Amino acid sequence: MVEAQLGKGAMGVVLRVRDIGLDRDVALKLIAPPFIADPSAATRFRREAAALAAIRNEHVVQVYSFGPHEGSFFFAMEYVRGPTLEALMRQHADHGAFVPLHRALTILLQVASGLDAAHHAGIVHRDVKPSNIVIEEHTGRPVLVDFGLAHRGRLEASEVVGTPWPRRPLEPVGPARHAGGDGDARDRVQREGGRRRALEVRRAGRGDVRGQAGGVAGVGRRDRRRRARARTGAARAGEE
Repeated sequence: MVEAQLGKGAMGVVLRVRDIGLDRDVALKLIAPPFIADPSAATRFRREAAALAAIRNEHVVQVYSFGPHEGSFFFAMEYVRGPTLEALMRQHADHGAFVPLHRALTILLQVASGLDAAHHAGIVHRDVKPSNIVIEEHTGRPVLVDFGLAHRGRLEASEVVGTPWPRRPLEPVGPARHAGGDGDARDRVQREGGRRRALEVRRAGRGDVRGQAGGVAGVGRRDRRRRARARTGAARAGEE
C-alpha cells in the first residue's frame, strides 16, 4: 500500500509503502516512467541495488529485495524516518546557529563508518552530501542513502561525478591525489567531501557559506605538525 512519495531523482522515484505482511513501512524505489525503456537506467538501477546488498553497516540504508515491476524493476529498502542532514543544517541556520560541534563530529564519524564499510566492499558512493544523509528520529542515527551513482571497482583518476563541493583550483582528485593506493585515495576523497559538506552551513539571510570545518581542519593540521615533529625528533635521536 503506497502511503507517500519520499523523493524523486533524475531517473527514479522513492515511495513509502506499507508492507502488510510484516506490518512495517519500507522505502520502495522505482525507475521513473520516462526511463522505464532505457537500458542504461535499468543497468544503473540494478547496480545501485547490488551495491546496497553488498554492504552491512547500520549507517548505510539496507536493501530488502529486488525484482521486476510492470516491465521494469523495483527494490525495497529500509525506511528511515527522519529529516535529512541538509534539513537539520537549514533548521539551525534559520535560527542563526550551527549544528553543535559534538553532534556534527558524531554524525561525520558515523557516516565515515558507513563509507568505510562500503569501501571494504569495493564500492564508492560518489555523491556524499547532506541531502543523502538521513537522521533517524528518536535515535539520531545518520544513514547514508541514494547509491544511484555508486561505482564498484577501479575509478580513473580524472573521473569526477556526483554533486560537486567547493574545491581549490587545480586540486587533484581520485587516485592521483594520494600515493596510498586506489582504496585509500577514494576513501580520503569521499571523507573530505563529507567533512566539508556536512560541516558547512549557509546562514539565513546572508550570502556567505561558513561552518565549523575550519576548526576541524585546524585540529587536523596541528595533529600532522605534532606527528612531523615527533618523527624529526626520533630521526635526530637515532643519528646521535
